[in-house]
Amino acid sequence: MIEYIYGKLFSKNPASVVVEAGGIGYLLNITLNTYNALDRLGAGEVRLFVHEVIREDAYELYGFLDQSERQIFRLLIGVSGIGPATGRLILSTFTPKELVSIIAAGDDRSLQGVKGIGVKTAKRAILDLKDKVVAEMADFIDAKDLTRDDKAVPLARRELYEEAEQAFVTLGYTKAMAHKVIAMLVKEDPDMSVNDIIRRGLQML
Repeated sequence: MIEYIYGKLFSKNPASVVVEAGGIGYLLNITLNTYNALDRLGAGEVRLFVHEVIREDAYELYGFLDQSERQIFRLLIGVSGIGPATGRLILSTFTPKELVSIIAAGDDRSLQGVKGIGVKTAKRAILDLKDKVVAEMADFIDAKDLTRDDKAVPLARRELYEEAEQAFVTLGYTKAMAHKVIAMLVKEDPDMSVNDIIRRGLQML
């Protein structure tokens, strides 16, 4: 079992990274939280904590910059109806701290805002994870919060970004996830048009 991979960050995008270690390039699926954290760190060597998904038709690696995010990811995929892809989507919508608070508060409505999470799955996740999350994660989650960068959206163009956000919501994505994607794109190019934001954003989501 792989605990973590330490090596040079060869490439990254909002969905995955390639880390070169020992002459081998490892492709790891990541969340937007980890992507944002890596973006702040810049180029160089990184350590990503690994979760392996082994199936008959595939062998996939999921990488997390923070152990707390990996821990809650593992709790999520232990819930019936939540697979690795959905678990990653949940952790791309909420930070670990936000998700712990949602589960601890029994807020199944917030979970239902994630694409692919219905009423039954949201309620099951709360029921299955509430006690586990409070017991296993409450002690250290505050110290390891991967926060959103809300300052990435300039006020002067907020109306345009809200238009793009509404377009993503209409297409079935949550406001929180749309906001993250827009913030990343605007940080890359503050003058990006609404159409370009939507086009690029759909490629990232």
